[in-house]
Amino acid sequence: MNQLVFAGFALGIMGSFHCLGMCGPIALSLPVNKERPLYALLSNLFYQLGRVSTYAMLGFLFGWLGQGIQLAGIQQYLSIGVGIAMIVLVVFPRATNFFSQPLTGRYLRWTGPLKSALGKMMRQDQPQYRYVFGLLNGLLPCGLVYVALVGAIGMGNAIEGAAYMALFGIGTIPMMFMAMFAGSVLHVSFRQRLQKLVPIVVVVIGALFILRGMGLGIKYISPPDRALEIHADHPEVGSTEGCH
Repeated sequence: MNQLVFAGFALGIMGSFHCLGMCGPIALSLPVNKERPLYALLSNLFYQLGRVSTYAMLGFLFGWLGQGIQLAGIQQYLSIGVGIAMIVLVVFPRATNFFSQPLTGRYLRWTGPLKSALGKMMRQDQPQYRYVFGLLNGLLPCGLVYVALVGAIGMGNAIEGAAYMALFGIGTIPMMFMAMFAGSVLHVSFRQRLQKLVPIVVVVIGALFILRGMGLGIKYISPPDRALEIHADHPEVGSTEGCH
């Protein structure tokens, strides 16, 4: 399996401080039955699993898109392009708005009913409702998720794309989990300082994608182009000899 899949977890861990600011208010508004702590814990877990499930499904779709690009024989260029895109999106935040606004504008037209359904479901604390709530919550517009999905395309494989996004979602769980039970877990100023590290993590992951695409022969980081190795070891593959 592509080792960059695990970069999704690192992005989720660091991005959870961003999630705490964006989705934290939603999580905090969910009713918690403190008289039944185990039941409340189960409901919270189902909510988190719902979010992770949505991220995994999105990762599957975007990974499948990347897989189609790889089948075209440009997997190295795909990895380099994804790395550059991730870096550009965090170094130039306005680029994110430029590309996402047309999509988000159309998307927001039907998020009204989605938010209405979320509002009604928020008052239900049964695990099954919390799971569906998490599924819908995962569909809400989020810049960090957009960046993560760019990485899912770079996986070049539907299964690995799903794994990458699932690990991203799992990485956000600890902070979101604590937020539901402990409210503001960390001081705001401390969270803001940690949140500043998120762009650095994204740039590092983007650089890893670029190194991977360059095929420098560095173990685990930049493996050589396997397709070229096959042609080198088996010159008869793709050869036109004997076809004269």
